[in-house]
Amino acid sequence: PLLIDLGHWMEMKLLIPLSYQEMSEGIPWVFQMPIQGVPKLFQIRFRPEKLEEVDGLLERVSKKQKTSQAMKLQQIDFLLAEVNKCKQMVALATRSQANGDDENNETGALGKNALATMVKKVKDAGIPNKIAAEHKDFHAALSKYGKALDKTFTHDLSKVPSQLEFDDVELINRILAQHFFRQGQFDVGQTFVEEAHVQVDHSLKEPFMEMYKIVEAINAHNLQPAIEWVTKRRPELEEKDIKLEFRLHRLQYLDLLHQNKSKEAITYARQYFPLFANKEMREIQRLMGCLIYLGKMDKSPYPDILTAPWVEVAEDFVAACCALLGLSYESPLFTSTVCGSIAISKKLKLAGLLKQKVFKSQPIEIDLGPQYQFHSVFACPVSREQTTPDNPPMMLTCGHVISQGSMSKLARRGHRFKCPYCPSEQVTQKAVQVTF
Repeated sequence: PLLIDLGHWMEMKLLIPLSYQEMSEGIPWVFQMPIQGVPKLFQIRFRPEKLEEVDGLLERVSKKQKTSQAMKLQQIDFLLAEVNKCKQMVALATRSQANGDDENNETGALGKNALATMVKKVKDAGIPNKIAAEHKDFHAALSKYGKALDKTFTHDLSKVPSQLEFDDVELINRILAQHFFRQGQFDVGQTFVEEAHVQVDHSLKEPFMEMYKIVEAINAHNLQPAIEWVTKRRPELEEKDIKLEFRLHRLQYLDLLHQNKSKEAITYARQYFPLFANKEMREIQRLMGCLIYLGKMDKSPYPDILTAPWVEVAEDFVAACCALLGLSYESPLFTSTVCGSIAISKKLKLAGLLKQKVFKSQPIEIDLGPQYQFHSVFACPVSREQTTPDNPPMMLTCGHVISQGSMSKLARRGHRFKCPYCPSEQVTQKAVQVTF
């Protein structure tokens, strides 16, 4: 709940000033990465499904506007042509009458009837009805698009129910500054720190500066800085079971093969691969087998080795750096904002139900997806509420698990009660707290 509510706060305070183009592309300004060579991990893009519907309606309105405008211009051109014809006939009749030319009585009669003839042609063509119908169709499409916009983008996010009163501006400024440093935007972060007078531990900035220099080297196909970095930190990486060092040596070996430097590749393999023979022997055998298919790798049984995974290795290096620093794989600011974005639609719907007084409490399950499940979650099958440290899951002697709150309600008149899922009798003292 804290993560989601903080995400809502970020949405309200930080992500409102977006242009429609930025919203349609789904790129929050906080997370844009203009630095060249940054791995995909930091090139963050997300596109809400609702925007596809809005884009489709916008395209329909645009097409309808163009066809409507073309039809109206065509009808206006027809009217102008008829008016010009009428003016010419009236002018000819006026000149004939002024000259007293009796031979042109027929022309004079046509001049007198020119206006009536024009009005009749316009009515027969049904121009007013056609324009009105086209105008009505266009505004119907425009109205539908406007309703979709109002439904998709809610400007008043203060209606979202939240249990978090968060006004610590100093903490938010520190989060922003650390986010900028973490994303490699060091100039922006330093300017923000100076102008906002934020107190930030600059020891966090130095590791990320080193990390981004090495990432740039990896993207430039230079693995030596990364190999030196992992060699110095081999014990810490092995303790966390991070196999980055072997992946770097593997990539260096493949790069030599792709450059047709087989002798250098063999020498490199003899020097470094024995270090990983105990754990990576199967992969080492595959890598050495590639030597047989030099020049015809497309026909080899190792199709996955055709392309060198430079981008993946760069991302693995970033993940390893964050792990050694004790930081999460992604920016906490990004994670909070995305969780808030995912949950905000359901909480807006909840706000509407609360306004209608459909129910007084706020039980709602929000699925953030597997990528944002950092620990096991248990929902009580009786109350259908997620357990918390204050209301932990309790396992009964029969093996069924319910929340402590539900158990207390079932045993109101004493310490004995029946399990809600089987007929066995239970005693509250014998229930055991479950830790996932």
